[in-house]
Amino acid sequence: MRHYQIGYSIIENKVIIPHYNREGYLIGVRGRALDPDEAELNGKYRPIVVNGEVLSHPLGYNLYGLNFVAGNIKRIGMAIIAESEKSCLQYMSYFGSHDNIVVAACGSNISDY
Repeated sequence: MRHYQIGYSIIENKVIIPHYNREGYLIGVRGRALDPDEAELNGKYRPIVVNGEVLSHPLGYNLYGLNFVAGNIKRIGMAIIAESEKSCLQYMSYFGSHDNIVVAACGSNISDY
C-alpha cells in the first residue's frame, strides 16, 4: 500500500486510492467505502471530495498502476490487465516490484483508448 500511496481516511472511513497517469501525474482519487450501509447506498467505490472539488476521472482512459510498471512491461514484453487495484498490489506482493507487470482497468470493461 505504501508503494502505491494508498491511505485511509478516518473521517470518511474509506480506503483512499490515488490514480496516476503513465507519467505519474495525479488524475483522480477513489475512495473504497468500508461501511456496508454506505457501500450499499452509494456503491463501494466513489470519487473523493477535497475542499469541495470532486477528484474523479474517467476510468476507461487510464490503467491503474501503469506509472509504476510501464518499464517492467516494456522489459518483459507482457502485461496483465486485471479488474481491480487490489490485483496490482497482490501480484507485487508475490513477485516483487521489479517483476510486477499488472495494471488494472478498475472495472469490467477496457476501452480501445
